Amino acid sequence: MLSMFAGVAVQNVERYRTSFYMSKPNQNAAFIHVVVTFSASVFTGNGRLTVYVNGVQARQVDTSGKIAPFKGDIVLGSINCPLENNFKGYMDSVSFAKHELSAAQVKALYDSHGICIGQQLDACSPEI
Repeated sequence: MLSMFAGVAVQNVERYRTSFYMSKPNQNAAFIHVVVTFSASVFTGNGRLTVYVNGVQARQVDTSGKIAPFKGDIVLGSINCPLENNFKGYMDSVSFAKHELSAAQVKALYDSHGICIGQQLDACSPEI
């Protein structure tokens, strides 16, 4: 199962969460390319969270309400709770974008074998 959060609103965490199961187990331990995008209207707060797997849209969830400002650590593979099932495996070439990628950009990223689009940031950079 893969569970994604797009910003966490304190009053209703489930509003921004989407979970889905991969249809087949990863028997050959191949890397799976996963991209999560989020868009929101500044005016209404309504938006959508979209998950792509290997360049193809796998799930889309409509959201409502505005996302609370985020000041804290970015946690990958866990929701920062030792009682939850944490990710077991490897992550490679993790990147973030300042804007929502289109479906065409996600497909191009997958086709380029995960080469980052845009500026690469140092993990210790204050820009992150």
